Amino acid sequence: MRIHNPQKLLPVLISLLPLILAQSSSNGGDTSPSSDFLQDYLTYLNQSGYTSLSNALVQANQTSSGQAWLAKVEQQVQNEGGSVGRPWTVFVPTNQAFQSVPDSVTQNTTLLSEILSYHFVYGNLQNFTSTGNAGGGNGGSTSSQTYSSTTSPSSESSIGIFPSPTSSGAGQPSLPGAGGTDGGPGGPAQTGTQTSPNSTPSAFASGWNNGPNNSSSNNGLQLLSGVWPNTTVGRTLLNDSSIVQLEGNRSQVLVWTRSGVDGNVTVMNQPYIQVPSIARFHLNNVTVTNGTQWRNFFLVEIDGILSPPGNVTTALLAVNDTPLVTWGSQIQEARGFTLFAPACEAFTEEVNQTIGQFQGNETALADLIQNHYINGSTVYSPTLQQLGVNTTAGDNSTTTYYSAAGEPFTVSYNSSGLFVSNGDSSARVTRPDILVENGVIHLIDRPLFDVQANSDAASSAYASATSAAAQTSTDTYAIGTGVITAPAQTSNTGGGQTSSTQQPSSSSETESAGTSTASSAATPSSFRIRRGLRIPE
Repeated sequence: MRIHNPQKLLPVLISLLPLILAQSSSNGGDTSPSSDFLQDYLTYLNQSGYTSLSNALVQANQTSSGQAWLAKVEQQVQNEGGSVGRPWTVFVPTNQAFQSVPDSVTQNTTLLSEILSYHFVYGNLQNFTSTGNAGGGNGGSTSSQTYSSTTSPSSESSIGIFPSPTSSGAGQPSLPGAGGTDGGPGGPAQTGTQTSPNSTPSAFASGWNNGPNNSSSNNGLQLLSGVWPNTTVGRTLLNDSSIVQLEGNRSQVLVWTRSGVDGNVTVMNQPYIQVPSIARFHLNNVTVTNGTQWRNFFLVEIDGILSPPGNVTTALLAVNDTPLVTWGSQIQEARGFTLFAPACEAFTEEVNQTIGQFQGNETALADLIQNHYINGSTVYSPTLQQLGVNTTAGDNSTTTYYSAAGEPFTVSYNSSGLFVSNGDSSARVTRPDILVENGVIHLIDRPLFDVQANSDAASSAYASATSAAAQTSTDTYAIGTGVITAPAQTSNTGGGQTSSTQQPSSSSETESAGTSTASSAATPSSFRIRRGLRIPE
């Protein structure tokens, strides 16, 4: 049964919903959502034209996992005014988006439920400084592009739980923001509003969804977003151990970026389409269009279904970093890691000759590989940017991350970009925040040739990371939501880049997220350092 044909099924499913909820309650379903809450939400979605999502949520509520996370969505939190609904940002796929969902998902209600939970992000991540079309920018960003990047977020990406349909091959047109059929690298996502083929105008923009808890002035709201190559990272409700293996049993994150100050917001790390004629992978863009407010939900329309990240191998293959597949196999089973992966282009003849010198020395080769990743901590790029700023400013409280071989990483951030150093080697991050099921990958422009090791430091760092992960397992901060300004440089910095008096900032719209409050913990986690937005528990 396919869920993209909901018109006939929806009235029946909604009529059965009270019976389903009652049965859940009678079976000890203390974690099930209230009938009134879910029915109100389904009615709202149905009236707004999102009938496929309504249908999918009904199916999800028939699973124990779906009942658990839907009940969490309904939870109340305390603030100064009393008990209120916890703020959420919800990514709402169009009916057309559901047409690409394969039968392997639609016929597996538990998997469908988990995928839907990946569309709920903690906090109201609305850009309160701007209104209008969410896909086209229209202001709200106070800073310019900060550093160059060799890879657009829209050129390739990692496959997740399910791939998009395979393209037909020769003569395929270029996808928006993706590389053309010549196999070249993709450019930034197109500016202006994008819609799915044969899609109807956004309900959030047209005002179809005005109801007792909504008004036309709430339509066309914008999602808070960093501007590429800066990203925004939000923690979702997806926490199934068969899909997510992050440290401390943390939930998976979602990463998005805006292609330019006036460009579209694109959700990163989404499934690819393979073009057989050139054996090349292209991103099937998922673009944010418009947003609206319903009760404590900030709803943003998207033109695709969000697929949770896959494993390390599929991520590296999807960004065409085939030389790193063997390296990545070492961290397939890790629970939380940060891999600084040299891009495919970094493996020049000279680099390969240098690596070849270690082939007869397994210890040195293992140390070389281990000095490219942090074991036990998933560190996203906004945190790395802030670390770089803190280091430059001489902040002694800055967290130091150690490689799996026990060597300290040094992070710097200036007008030339974000750099990571290990030993005497330094590299620039060319593409940040490639998500995988158990960590994150940042592409860098050259290998880090450090073959030193300190096993005691490695063991101590891993133990500290494990302890910190346990303490912050419920961390729901969003990062990449504020401007991060690097102090002017007076000397050469990482990678031999010349200094500059320009003060780059993280191109991120600056308004805080809804009812969240700024806060920092005594032991900052790898998910947020200082710049996080804490969502009430």
